Amino acid sequence: MAETRDELQALLKTLGDQMPVLVREHPDDGDFWANFAGASDFILDAAGPDDFDWVLEQINALLIANGKPTEDLAPTDDLDHCSDPPKR
Repeated sequence: MAETRDELQALLKTLGDQMPVLVREHPDDGDFWANFAGASDFILDAAGPDDFDWVLEQINALLIANGKPTEDLAPTDDLDHCSDPPKR
């Protein structure tokens, strides 16, 4: 069942609070992304269809605020595909 926007915001706040520790404890990009993906995927999985894009935007903002590049491995790559029409 999808979480409410308030519940998602609480999960995002927790992730935001953990970001400096994740960055500090995982200076290797591969280690960082593996750990970050576990935390961010949990939130994305909790988002319903109406909140999914919003959650991706919030995660992207957390990455930018913590100096992590958002290209290549970041979950925000999904943003490029969110507005694409469904393939038939």
